[in-house]
Amino acid sequence: MAALPADQRRVLWMRHWEGRPFVEIAADLGRSEVAVRKMWGRGLERLSRELRSRTTHPGSTTDGQRDG
Repeated sequence: MAALPADQRRVLWMRHWEGRPFVEIAADLGRSEVAVRKMWGRGLERLSRELRSRTTHPGSTTDGQRDG
């Protein structure tokens, strides 16, 4: 999750680990519920791409360099 922008990380954390509803997250972040849902969706998509990339290229870091 470190590769995600801070706002997307916060939304994913609040939604999945804290189990909070979108309307509550929106209020805490001072954003609309629609904006929070979009951040959530974009964050999930980016995280999914990162994870697929890592399974396709084991040992890669987020900057494209190889570990080790």
